[in-house]
Amino acid sequence: MEIHQLLPGYQYGDAISNHAAGLRTLLRAWGYRSEIFSQYIGPAVEHDCFRMKDFRGRDDALTIYHYSIGAAEMTDLFLSVPGKRMLVYHNITPHHYFSGLDEGEFQKTKEGRDALADLRGSADMVLADSQFNCDELAELGFSNPRILPILVDIAGFDAAPACARTLDRLRDGWTNLLFVGRLAPNKRQDDVIRVFAHYNELINRRSRLLLLGSDAKQGYAAQLRGMVRQFGLEDYVEFPGHVRLAELKAYYQAADVFICMSEHEGFCVPFLEAFHHGVPVVAYKAAAVPGTLGRAGILVGERDYSTVAELVNLLVTDDKLLKLVIRGQHRRLSNFEPRLVGEQFRAYLSEVIAA
Repeated sequence: MEIHQLLPGYQYGDAISNHAAGLRTLLRAWGYRSEIFSQYIGPAVEHDCFRMKDFRGRDDALTIYHYSIGAAEMTDLFLSVPGKRMLVYHNITPHHYFSGLDEGEFQKTKEGRDALADLRGSADMVLADSQFNCDELAELGFSNPRILPILVDIAGFDAAPACARTLDRLRDGWTNLLFVGRLAPNKRQDDVIRVFAHYNELINRRSRLLLLGSDAKQGYAAQLRGMVRQFGLEDYVEFPGHVRLAELKAYYQAADVFICMSEHEGFCVPFLEAFHHGVPVVAYKAAAVPGTLGRAGILVGERDYSTVAELVNLLVTDDKLLKLVIRGQHRRLSNFEPRLVGEQFRAYLSEVIAA
């Protein structure tokens, strides 16, 4: 049997792309012929998937569509394909976040959210990364959406050496605060900067903030850099951009605390990466964040920057608290083991194929 996946975009380091690649590995190991087809393919992964135009549906095949943004042509293709169909919903950032900052992203996210309801009844099974995403689908009238967490290749970190140059630079006695995620208004790196401004100026001057992630959203990225200048933090805040695995591993190994002030996450893979590297997480309670963290990390319910900064300081200075938080995070990480996610995915497949 053939089981193929459709993605609007397939890019290096992207969580959804990595998830699809991981599912493909499992499908092939289980004896299925499986490929990935995408409308947009990043230059670093051109060899790893096929163009959407090359996709051909079959009556005896299963097609999996990863839905995460407006992609009318791909959606039409999925709706017309014969055979079994599975929809995987990764959530779509509400379009209002991009108003006045990125017109292209505003239109694509609006289109994606407007068209989501049209996919009701289009698939033999509907999956989503989190309970938050399932609840959103249920509110739109989707029947019985199931949870399938993002498949995260944590073992990939263990196989790759950390970048020695980055580690040497960051392990200089300073406290390193970290957030990983594309520079986007829903992720609220601006609030992370506000937290850091309080921490750096009033608690620990020998500290730096590392904001990793692509800055494709130039309007918001410019705002962030303007904030850094306004606070006089140019020597303390870094924007490394999108980094390779060896560098990413080094940043996690050098980090003292992971700070997330995001307002909208469908899952948030970097939480699991922080858990794996023993980096304590402080996160704002919003969207899928509580569902991914579970009872791990430290959740804050208000945007009180001074309070968050003091929590960060507690994690840096209180070894007993630090060990308690890290222990809880390691327990939580075990719920997302690739083996468990794979078993869950295989059970869903069996149900669809047998129907």
